[in-house]
Amino acid sequence: MQKVCNVWTRSDHCKFFRTQLVPFLKAFPSIPKDLNITYHPFSYGSKRINGSIVADCANGALECELCKLQSCSKKYFQNANSTALLSLASCLQDQRSVDNAKNCLPNGKTGDLIADCASSIEGDTLFLAEPFPPGVDSISLPWIVINGEHVAEAYYNFRKFICQLESAKRDKRCLRK
Repeated sequence: MQKVCNVWTRSDHCKFFRTQLVPFLKAFPSIPKDLNITYHPFSYGSKRINGSIVADCANGALECELCKLQSCSKKYFQNANSTALLSLASCLQDQRSVDNAKNCLPNGKTGDLIADCASSIEGDTLFLAEPFPPGVDSISLPWIVINGEHVAEAYYNFRKFICQLESAKRDKRCLRK
């Protein structure tokens, strides 16, 4: 079986994770104190129809299964800092199967809770309950919210964008060239 990132017809999600988010997380093992980064897993082609979210999973069932693991991770990985949660989402995004994806999960009770959640109606519910952006009817990019706002510019040079924010620009990792 191929990785989701190899079979998606549009690889915007995968490209963002691979070229922007993962390098950022390597440079920033912890997020600056006043910076809040939240990832909302949506399947490619998710839509709002008559007020309800429809997860299209245009790239196959694996896409939705990985999104459910990510949604469940957000619930059960609460005590982790946002770097750990974003790293987990990045790992899950790049897997060839749900079984492989489970290797990304933390060991012990938390990992078991996430896996159980994703394979149950709870996973479906959490995935479909992700807060769909106001005024947006269809999604084709990963949905990242930074300090409460979605900014498309961040997808193309994530680190540069973060380092221009008041909440991060004095961080020593932003001051390095």
